[in-house]
Amino acid sequence: MRFSVIVPTYKRPKELINCLSFLEHQTRIPNEVITVIRDTDIETQNKLESFMRTSNLNIRKSIVKNPGVVPALKSGLNITNGEIICFIDDDAEASPNWIELIESYYSDKKIGGVGGSIIAYENGELLPIWNTNKVGKLQWFGRLIGNYCCIVKDIQYVDFLPGTNMSFRKSIITNFDENLKGDSYNFEVDMGLSVREKGYNVIFDPRIKVQHNGMRCAQKDTHTWMIKSFTNAHNTVYIMLKHSNFIRKIIFLFYFFLIGDTASPGFMKILSLIGKKYFFRFLRMFFYATQGKFAGILTYRNYRI
Repeated sequence: MRFSVIVPTYKRPKELINCLSFLEHQTRIPNEVITVIRDTDIETQNKLESFMRTSNLNIRKSIVKNPGVVPALKSGLNITNGEIICFIDDDAEASPNWIELIESYYSDKKIGGVGGSIIAYENGELLPIWNTNKVGKLQWFGRLIGNYCCIVKDIQYVDFLPGTNMSFRKSIITNFDENLKGDSYNFEVDMGLSVREKGYNVIFDPRIKVQHNGMRCAQKDTHTWMIKSFTNAHNTVYIMLKHSNFIRKIIFLFYFFLIGDTASPGFMKILSLIGKKYFFRFLRMFFYATQGKFAGILTYRNYRI
C-alpha cells in the first residue's frame, strides 16, 4: 500500500524543513511527500531544493498560483500516486510512528479515514489540555465537537478529523469544495462527513500524534478578526446544510443563529455578555457572523442549483 503525504506551505521555509525532517525519520517512510508552494514564495522553493539534494525522502513539488488551503490541497492531490493520502501542516511535527500506526488500520476495507490527536503549542508553550471522551463528533442539533488537543484514552469512530493529522483513501476523496471562504475553516469537517456519507468509517486513535506549533494565531487587527467571523460562520452554515437532511437543517439553523459558537456567536451568547469587558467587540463579531450565516445559506442554495 502506497502512502503519500501532502504538506501545503506558505512563507515558512524553516518550519517546512523541520516538518520534512520528522517525516524523514518515520518508522514507516512515506512513498512520496508532496509539498505545495505558492508561485511567489521563492525563498521556500529555494530552501526546499537545497533540502531535497540530501534528503532520503521522495519529495515532489506542486506550484500553485491561487491562495488558500483548498487550492493547495487540490493541487497536491492531483499529482499524488499513493492509495492513502496523509495531511499535515508545515508547522507540525509527526511522531516517529505516525504513518506506521495509520497504515495498521487500512487493511480493513470499511475504514475510509484515520487520524489522531494534536499536541498544541503557542509561542513555545503547551496549550491547556483536559480529559474528554468526545472527539470529532457532530451532535444531533449541529454542534461540532473537535477536542483534538485534549487527552483522549480510547480509539473511537468519529465524524471528522483534525486537518493537520488526518488521512483518507484517495479513491474516496472526490474533490475539495472551493465554495469555502477565507482560510477554508472547517474544510476537514466537510471531508470527514463526505467520507462518512459514502459508508466508510473514520477512526480517531489518540496514539497517532502530531505536535502543532503555533496552533493559535493572534489576529493582526480587529478588522481581520471580524472578517474571520464572517468566513467562519459562512463555512460552518454551508457545510452543515450540505450534509444534513431537511429536519436537521432546521434544527441546526435554529441552534446556530440562537446560540452559535465561540467563532460565530448567536443572539443568546451576546445577551449573556451584556456588561462584560469585551461586550462591544463580541457585538461586532455577532453582526459579522450573522451576515456570514446568511451568506452561507445563499452559497448552499447556489450549490444545490
